[in-house]
Amino acid sequence: FPSHDTPHTFNPNTLLLNTLSPAEQTSFASGIQELFTSWKQQRQGLEKTWECCWQAYLANTTEDADTTPLLNKTYYTPTEQSKVAGLNRPLVFQSVEALHANIMATLFPPNGKFFTVVGKTETDHQLAKPMLEDIMQNKLETAGFQEAFSLYLKQLLICGTSILSVPWKKETQLTETWQPIKKLGMTVGYQPLTTETVVYDAPEFEVLNMKHVYLDPQAKNPQRATLIHQLEKTLAELEQQGWYSNLSTVQ
Repeated sequence: FPSHDTPHTFNPNTLLLNTLSPAEQTSFASGIQELFTSWKQQRQGLEKTWECCWQAYLANTTEDADTTPLLNKTYYTPTEQSKVAGLNRPLVFQSVEALHANIMATLFPPNGKFFTVVGKTETDHQLAKPMLEDIMQNKLETAGFQEAFSLYLKQLLICGTSILSVPWKKETQLTETWQPIKKLGMTVGYQPLTTETVVYDAPEFEVLNMKHVYLDPQAKNPQRATLIHQLEKTLAELEQQGWYSNLSTVQ
């Protein structure tokens, strides 16, 4: 998303990586890395707060506490007692789950209709309303909106911040069939034929892990801020995308 508050020396959204030379790609990557390092350092305190929130929700009293084995014990050492106290009284967990259930039940009633369409005119409203609502309902269900919103809301209640992304997803599937070989009108054999079929080509809702999303800390409006989304991809995936021309030098 382009930032309208703090312009930088480059705008990632106006660049097509596959049109850049190797040297320009290196410069682009360096600029992104510089922003990433700066933004990550500036929000270290916030990340600690998120960590504390998740620990409270999961009833963990230490950063990497493994409390699962403690659930089946009848006697606890003083150190273990402090951990079990959180397990026996998961107040944060109970509060979050109760709020989450109430909000979801309010926004998504049992009849499945959680929105309505209003036409500009009375005629439009009467004729188009049912059809548009059915189409939108089907599209949202196919894209998994309710499930994604549930995760979005859970992260929002725990951390106070959450991001729901709507990328366009295109998924294909390779199918191999046997095509007959004909000679003089007769089938004399078969040859394999691989076809690629599009199985999904539409928007998809995705909840982003806040620990992997970095917003421009100088932006006044987070809805219009530049962001960096940290992703992990294999070398094979990068080669398939075709965005970079110098991947042969990557180990």
